[in-house]
Amino acid sequence: MKFICLVLFSLISIILSGRNVTTDKTADAKEWLKNQPISFVENKGQFTDSEGKPAKDVLFKASSGNLDIYITTNGLSYVFNKYEEKQEEKTVSGLKDGFPGKIEKENRKVSCYRMDMNLKDASISKEQILKELPGKQGVTNYFYPNCPDGIYGVQEFGKITIKNIYKGIDWVIYTNSASKGQPLKYDFVVQPQADYKDIKMKFVNAQSTTLTDNDTKLKIKTIAGTIEEGGLYSYMKSSNEKQSVTTSYTIDKNSVVQFKIGQYDKTKPLVIDPLVWATYYGGKMDDHCFSICTDSHDNIYVTGISNSADFPLQQITGAYWQSGPPVYSDI
Repeated sequence: MKFICLVLFSLISIILSGRNVTTDKTADAKEWLKNQPISFVENKGQFTDSEGKPAKDVLFKASSGNLDIYITTNGLSYVFNKYEEKQEEKTVSGLKDGFPGKIEKENRKVSCYRMDMNLKDASISKEQILKELPGKQGVTNYFYPNCPDGIYGVQEFGKITIKNIYKGIDWVIYTNSASKGQPLKYDFVVQPQADYKDIKMKFVNAQSTTLTDNDTKLKIKTIAGTIEEGGLYSYMKSSNEKQSVTTSYTIDKNSVVQFKIGQYDKTKPLVIDPLVWATYYGGKMDDHCFSICTDSHDNIYVTGISNSADFPLQQITGAYWQSGPPVYSDI
């Protein structure tokens, strides 16, 4: 796992300036972190799998509570992290720079469950990606065992477009700041003359995949809970107008999910928009902030730790499993 230093967000660093950690600063830091928007962190080599090897198939990562969502070269991976309640505790005292003695929790064990939404026969690579809406917090620097010299300037983005995952079909994944309940969304954009039937989704490691609400919603049952996607809204794009098109899901005996779309003008772009994406966002935020302040240039500094797991390798049996050694806190 990790004995690591992670600089959380840009302009966020460890402050060892002799300041005491106060309850007010801890509360302020937690409130600041809670209000930060979800975004997609680009993989520049900092992500590893649960065996400590570079996760080369991971392109971006977004997190919400104890759920991590990875954009990969195969589609999406949902990783549910379940932290053990019991932790080894030790009291640290006599710390320098004015920090008081406090209880530290170490050797946290984390169990993971991973479910993949594979886009069958799709082509997804870095070369096809358009990155938009850079995060307002700047960049992040990482120092991990696999990159001891540091990986600098890692950006976050609010919108990722992957061009031509199928011939003439783009995949747009973006944050949805207007909704706290569904903070992430994705669309398929079918260019003129392209065939929407090329889009095929397979939920790997799900217990079951069923259709509801007149085949307009998907219910994906997992051991971590039920994920719902759907509330389909498809429309043709013409100038600034949107003309809706009837849309539903179909699912075959092999649990491959496709779209069924009514008549539309194939000379115009078609957008397929599942209005709800992954309504299951369980778990608490497992980052801890101890203090926050600003400098004379209005840069924000936060001190804290993050208990983050690595990208778990696929488990065929569909159960929670111990992802590796105990999780140590990143700084």
